[in-house]
Amino acid sequence: MQYTYPIKIASAIRVKKKKAEVDFMVEEIGCSELEGFAQLLKDYMIDEYNLPDVHLNRVTKNNGVTRIGMLIRENGSNIAPNIYLEKFYQKFQEGASLEEIAKQILKVNREHRCITSFPVSTLKSFDEVKKDIVYRLINRERNI
Repeated sequence: MQYTYPIKIASAIRVKKKKAEVDFMVEEIGCSELEGFAQLLKDYMIDEYNLPDVHLNRVTKNNGVTRIGMLIRENGSNIAPNIYLEKFYQKFQEGASLEEIAKQILKVNREHRCITSFPVSTLKSFDEVKKDIVYRLINRERNI
């Protein structure tokens, strides 16, 4: 029981240090806190897990909401799940470490990853894809 406090303090110091890094990135680069967090997380995952193909992207939904996602591609694959980072940023603000968040993201990626490549050339021919086109109505306000 005597070790609980030093561990919590060390963890709090790490979180404050990482939060300071996010604040620095926001100030120096002129990006949002979420974007600073996303870049810090990307760099952390590349360094700690030796991931060669990690990308950040912005996605503007049908209702105009812009989200930030992370793609972690497997070796040789040209597709990957887009993992939105807003909820992970919220956990970071609540005190979760980058290590905890990275592990959660890797778990989501493992559960939804694509091991094979997608035949992109099939999308270049309308005749090949028209039979697979499906129309769907969406609720613009709730598309988040």
